[in-house]
Amino acid sequence: MRHQLREYTENLERLVAEKAQKLIEAERMAAVGQTVSELSHAIKSIANGLKGSIFVLGKGIELDNKQYLQEGWKMVEGNVEKIKNLSLDLLNFGKYGNIVFTMGDANAPVLDVVQLLESRATAQGIALKMELSDQLAPMRFDPEGIHRCLLNLVTNAIDACGEDDAPGKTVTVRTKKPQNWAVEYEVIDTGSGMTKDVQDKIFQSFFSTKGIRGTGIGLMMTKRIVDQHQGIIEVTSKKAVGSTIRIKLPSQE
Repeated sequence: MRHQLREYTENLERLVAEKAQKLIEAERMAAVGQTVSELSHAIKSIANGLKGSIFVLGKGIELDNKQYLQEGWKMVEGNVEKIKNLSLDLLNFGKYGNIVFTMGDANAPVLDVVQLLESRATAQGIALKMELSDQLAPMRFDPEGIHRCLLNLVTNAIDACGEDDAPGKTVTVRTKKPQNWAVEYEVIDTGSGMTKDVQDKIFQSFFSTKGIRGTGIGLMMTKRIVDQHQGIIEVTSKKAVGSTIRIKLPSQE
């Protein structure tokens, strides 16, 4: 009787494990299918853009119209730029599939990103500032991954400020030591801001507010890296006022 009970239990455990594995595989395939569908939509959008560009160029040649030729060529350049950005973003997205934790200074990625983007911000009349906490202890994290997150966020903040010609535009990158977290990064801009609907969508696959310039992969990748750190990312924004995006990371034992 005891032998039969043990055999029944083992069979039940095996069936449960097989069922769980099948559910995992089904969820994985569903995720792959959704990503392929969204990527196909992004590529189709670019293809339609190129088709429109060719039509305008054709009209320019047919009518010997210089304005049509210039508009068509500008459309071609924009779509080629988007193809390049999509390719690079997909390569970067794949690169950060597995992060590598090392001991390091949580302020270091901020210093690198500000130094890298300072000249770009200045050229657009934007003051790029940083405020670094001296209360942060060395921590285990992926410095390259967090560098990529901050690079995406600060680049977006500069772009948001560059959408109008208002004076006094600023982007501030700040670090803090919040309670129960190892570090908090803040990227604050005085740009165009976002509606509540856009705030709810910015971390979704291939969603972008940049039109022909954006692929939507940068923020999707940023959230993926933050999730791999078991951290959280939040956004608060108001139209015509600006946006703040916060990343909080826990201590990694």
